[in-house]
Amino acid sequence: MSSGRLVPRQEKTPLYEGAANMLDVSPVSINSLPYQAITQTESAILNQILAELQTLREEVDQLKEENQSLKEMIATQDKCIASLEIQQEKDFDEIASKINEHSGAINKCWQAIKTVPHQALPCGKKTIPRIAKIDEILKTRGPATLKELERILKIDPATMTRILARLDKRRYEIYTRPGDEREKVLRLKA
Repeated sequence: MSSGRLVPRQEKTPLYEGAANMLDVSPVSINSLPYQAITQTESAILNQILAELQTLREEVDQLKEENQSLKEMIATQDKCIASLEIQQEKDFDEIASKINEHSGAINKCWQAIKTVPHQALPCGKKTIPRIAKIDEILKTRGPATLKELERILKIDPATMTRILARLDKRRYEIYTRPGDEREKVLRLKA
């Protein structure tokens, strides 16, 4: 106290407690502090420190508010996610049951297809009348070459081959004419 200046008495506290107490400082005029003799430079520095502390306190309060709003947003999103997960499980169960229903129907169709015997019956609007006409020709005229039948029916050789594949082999017979192995003859079996 030789300089004539008096400074406020400070209690000895740990550093972290002092920092927490500094944040609780509100801006006050330097003149209201219990200092007796202080220079203008020191007064300006103290005012600046107090102003910065107040700014920091406002920033901390703002961050606390943002933190709280983010926590509320996260809680809302957690609720939405939980409801979406529940809905997803319901949808998955519904889809799985529909798949099982469809697979059962598909299996029934396959079983029905397997039980139907595969038959080489004549089909089509033109094939059945052509076979009837071949039958009539063979009954009235007797055996005929395939070329003659193609000419009478006015069909090409490929169509004649398809018709021959549909004929009942128990009723018709195909043979080659003696002397000409290339010419095939169709006749009714006796």
